[in-house]
Amino acid sequence: MDAVRELCARLDGLPLAVELAAARVRVLSVREIADRLADRFALLRGGSRDAPARHHTLRAVVEWSWNLLDDAGREAMAALAVFPGGFSAEAAGWLVDGDVLDTLGALVDQSLLKVEETPTGTRFRMLETVREFARGDTPPDRFLAWAKDLGVRYHDAVHGPAAYTAVPLIRVEQDNLLHALRLDPDPALAAPLLGLAVVESNYARLAAIIDEYEPVLLDAEPTEQARTALALATMYRYIALGLTPTRTLAALRRFPDGPPDSLARVVAPLLTAPPERLAELCDSDAPLLASTANTVVSYVREQAGDLAGALAAARRAVAGLTEADSPWVWSQSHCRVGELAMRAEDPALARAHLEAALPAIERLGATADVTGVRWWLVLASLQLGEVDDAERWLARVAPGGDSWAPAYDLAVKAEVRLARGDVEAGLALWGRVLDEVATRDPEGTPPGYDLWAVEATALAVVAHAQRGALDRVGDAPERLAADLVEMLDAPAEKSTPFLIELPLWGTVLLAIGLADLAAGRTGGVRLVALADACGYRRDFQPTMSSARISAIARDADGPAYADAGSEYAGLGREELRVAALAALSGRG
Repeated sequence: MDAVRELCARLDGLPLAVELAAARVRVLSVREIADRLADRFALLRGGSRDAPARHHTLRAVVEWSWNLLDDAGREAMAALAVFPGGFSAEAAGWLVDGDVLDTLGALVDQSLLKVEETPTGTRFRMLETVREFARGDTPPDRFLAWAKDLGVRYHDAVHGPAAYTAVPLIRVEQDNLLHALRLDPDPALAAPLLGLAVVESNYARLAAIIDEYEPVLLDAEPTEQARTALALATMYRYIALGLTPTRTLAALRRFPDGPPDSLARVVAPLLTAPPERLAELCDSDAPLLASTANTVVSYVREQAGDLAGALAAARRAVAGLTEADSPWVWSQSHCRVGELAMRAEDPALARAHLEAALPAIERLGATADVTGVRWWLVLASLQLGEVDDAERWLARVAPGGDSWAPAYDLAVKAEVRLARGDVEAGLALWGRVLDEVATRDPEGTPPGYDLWAVEATALAVVAHAQRGALDRVGDAPERLAADLVEMLDAPAEKSTPFLIELPLWGTVLLAIGLADLAAGRTGGVRLVALADACGYRRDFQPTMSSARISAIARDADGPAYADAGSEYAGLGREELRVAALAALSGRG
């Protein structure tokens, strides 16, 4: 009986189903349950013979309540059944004639609607079984009118000053908006959904909506809602995927110019501006444009290997914006400074900016980013040598559902254990990182996951090589060498400034170099010097401490390390790429 009670609760989530299961239903076999799952009303068929007739089936229970309604109540139920995600009284007013509050109250009294208190106010929801019963052939015109009105009003609001109000509203309505979008692929419906997915770093939803509806967006009339949807699609392909989205950029150019007071209106000019124009935009009087332009410049400079210039640009991006201008853009700007500051081994600066960003990200409900910032705060604390603080931040981390979250979480925990001096536990965790990324399935993973898998492998190799445990990583160094040669051979035009390659090259070169040194091949010091020039990842510490790594290279062959450092100093990105290929081919 407990199993039936649990099954019914999962089917409907309401006490009615649970009560029927406990009191009226005979126990079905697993096969009978499986056969009847397709018809949720049939599942509860077969009550005791002396039970009231309305309890013989769940359909009878719903039908009994339904028959107590007048015609207006039934019409309201049929109309409201179009909402898969529940609805507010205001939304119901678009679909129900007459006094909507009286109508909703009557439906609640008949147990046909459930009342919920949410961050956006009171909402109403139907049991899915009730919704299936009530849903008829009512045209969705009024539902679509409501959804499009919502989209028009909030198409770009999640990235604007009203984000703290707009994000929870779009989040609670997203199932309804998705349903409306399937009925009518209108940019006004796509835009707020794409905006929420960007805020939540929900790459699966971003990809699904863009892949399905991009052709519609490309041919859409030049409305502000279409501009927003196209701009967000362009951002996703350009920033997250490292692709140049020529079609969406071309479509955006059809739109008339407007004041740069929204994220959508600054995307196209920023992503198409030549370097000299970018410098002008960085000094714009429009805060959102100047801040976003400086952020773009920070990526351009980081891609070129100019970490100091990248950090300076990121700090200007923060200085030119306030939280009131755009909570999301403002918090992301702080995170950008934090990211670069950790790479520059300035953990105090990193922590200050990450702690500034975190309350805004938490308030936006951006769970994935909240987790990411807390991880970074663990790593910043470790760079500062404050292991107690690192463990306090680690206790606040609740990994999300991204496919790389388990490996990243293990890597952070590994560094905490190493910082505590528990080498065996730290290396065991790094070993689990290797296992996690080795069994990855690239299909359906977030953008950049494959690059993270290569990087995580390199970090694990570095951790083991430093501590004389290279035998535990198997052939990982040689696999890394093959991966790096493939990356270095890739045509440069395949990447945008947002796909930062130099630190990844440096991290992999470091892993190979330290593995060579651990194996007695002193030529590895040249690879370590080349990794220095590329700017390897320094956020995972103590493993990636530059002082620690430089000491290892000097102990192995100080003069050779110094000579190689002089040789590679000042090389540009393309020169470093050629030098890395030559160094890998010359390994003994």
